[in-house]
Amino acid sequence: MKRTYPFLKLAIILLFVLNIFLLIVIKKDRAEYQNLSQSYKINYDSLKQFKNFNNIWLLNFSLMCEFQSDRIDSNIVLFDENDNKITLKQLGVKKPKFIFKYSALNCNSCVDEQITLLKRASKKIGSENILIITDYNTPRELSQFVRLNQIDFRILNLRNIKLTTIDNNLPYYFIIDESYSLKQLFIPIKGNVLLTQQYLDKISEKYFHWNLN
Repeated sequence: MKRTYPFLKLAIILLFVLNIFLLIVIKKDRAEYQNLSQSYKINYDSLKQFKNFNNIWLLNFSLMCEFQSDRIDSNIVLFDENDNKITLKQLGVKKPKFIFKYSALNCNSCVDEQITLLKRASKKIGSENILIITDYNTPRELSQFVRLNQIDFRILNLRNIKLTTIDNNLPYYFIIDESYSLKQLFIPIKGNVLLTQQYLDKISEKYFHWNLN
């Protein structure tokens, strides 16, 4: 037994060292696996977001193509904050007006995002050239929206009337002139501020360039 003791001691030491080595390898492999898993998750989430964006953009693009240049009834009746009636024709569109149409049924964050962008764009477009059309049930709701958002351009109410069949589903922008048709129709995508900003810049340059001087 005395002769085998040094060998037993050496074997125990080797086993201990081997265990330490294996623990280090396992820890390293686990860290690499976690990094790979995290990287895979990030890539998967990015791919999923891109796919969702692509699907939304294709849907919006098809709707924009479908309703582009559709005529609007110039005798359609709108209401201001004091519940006064006014037709679209009475607004006067000898010069183009930029319209933002949204519904009270649209998500609040979607509308808030567009209002913020529209306020910035109004410095180039001119507040007098912007009109918001919505569909609140009462003048009080309309006034409350104006007050909360500190809007300094005109906002009118359609109530139960619709300009297009997409009115209740999506907010959208367009230019209106004496042709009373939907020109430069654009449906923004929530969260894609850059795309909407590019559209607003193009509208400013094309239709309201005199405000840029």
